[in-house]
Amino acid sequence: MLLIESGFPLPEVNFSLLSPSGRELYRLDLAWPHLRIAVEYDGHASHAGREAEDEAREDDLRQRGWIVVRVRSGDLVDPTRFLTELRAAFARRGYTW
Repeated sequence: MLLIESGFPLPEVNFSLLSPSGRELYRLDLAWPHLRIAVEYDGHASHAGREAEDEAREDDLRQRGWIVVRVRSGDLVDPTRFLTELRAAFARRGYTW
């Protein structure tokens, strides 16, 4: 709800990014596919010890033209950094409001 209340368009939840052959490459937490912007939440339990894999995944998404904005647990307390970074991503894609 924070995203909608902050003026962002409704994202797709658990968006499947597919290869040209239709194979699922990634499942993105939140995505605006037409803008190639994704939000990925780094929950402690599911990402502990996976930093290198997460970075490789993010690098691959960037090479595919995606902007990835990471949300960390601290952003849930104070979302200022996350919202600023997400607004900047939208601005880079020419989206203004």
